[in-house]
Amino acid sequence: MRNKTKWTRRLTRPVLLALIMTALAASPALTLRAQTNSAENSQNSDTPATDEGLRRAAAEAVEELRAARVLLEKQGIQIEKQRELLQLEREISAKLKNLRTLDEDEKAELRRAIAAKDRVIGALEKENAVLRKKRFTLWKGIKVAAVAVAAGIIVGKVF
Repeated sequence: MRNKTKWTRRLTRPVLLALIMTALAASPALTLRAQTNSAENSQNSDTPATDEGLRRAAAEAVEELRAARVLLEKQGIQIEKQRELLQLEREISAKLKNLRTLDEDEKAELRRAIAAKDRVIGALEKENAVLRKKRFTLWKGIKVAAVAVAAGIIVGKVF
């Protein structure tokens, strides 16, 4: 079975190519004709080229050359303008890149400032906690008064 499929695969391409080539050869659309020279088939002109006709053709050629030079000059100016625009775009791109790095520097500076602020707030909170412990309250006043009264009684009895 495998040999049969191998042979059918190997034979289908050449058979198809042969059929296509036969169809193309039999097609009337692809027939080649001999090319004829148009100068041989054209009629001879009874009027020879005049001096005036040559001058007019030369003047038209000169005008065409002048127009081509103007066009080339304008294209040169356009190319120069495009170069300037490309240079400006490169400068803008470089400055934008610089601006992005400046933004990153500013962000880093702001992060450092926020970290410093957090450290200051933490120190102030610790100091506030210490001051709260040292603060004079009613109970502390009563304790101090009780100690003072006791000390006064003891000193009064001793003297």
